[in-house]
Amino acid sequence: MAIILAKGGEINLTKAAAALTQYKFGLSWDKDADLDAVAILLGEDGKILPPDDGHISYYGNCTKNKFKNPENPVAGLVHSGDARNGAAEGDDETITIDTTKVSDKVKAILLAVTSYSDGDAVPFAAAAAPVAKLYNDKDQALFEIKLDENAAFSTCVEFIKLARTAEGWVVTNLTNPIGASNKNGLTDLLAAYQ
Repeated sequence: MAIILAKGGEINLTKAAAALTQYKFGLSWDKDADLDAVAILLGEDGKILPPDDGHISYYGNCTKNKFKNPENPVAGLVHSGDARNGAAEGDDETITIDTTKVSDKVKAILLAVTSYSDGDAVPFAAAAAPVAKLYNDKDQALFEIKLDENAAFSTCVEFIKLARTAEGWVVTNLTNPIGASNKNGLTDLLAAYQ
């Protein structure tokens, strides 16, 4: 069962589970939208570390995309690839995070969900049962949010921030819709952190 962590609440998972260094960000939905799992790596200033392509894990920057990248371009993160219709059983898109392989320059990992459309913006409320989850290394859900309830009219939501501290990795539940409900929520997300 997932931990109930109020918006803005945080927990030091390194202290709660000392051996935990791997997480999985899962995103599922059933139909009527093209949702995307995104992770951006932030520096000391809270902005995306340069170069962007080495610090943003999303459908266009992974080994399983249409460009067939020969290796994972973001150290410590592996994106499962782009799912466009929510047809998979379980999670449609995932990003696996190994904190032992993340560069020391990275001070935080922001996990977000965006919606993409070739036409008009498609908010999370238009998707059937959209859910974002953070799992531990045993595939047990630690946190989850229902996007149609918590960010219904948005096309981008900041889900979880994993922040590196002297005591280890601290997880904060952000559940924060951002941007102007752009037809590509990734645009709003990147604008907020560049």
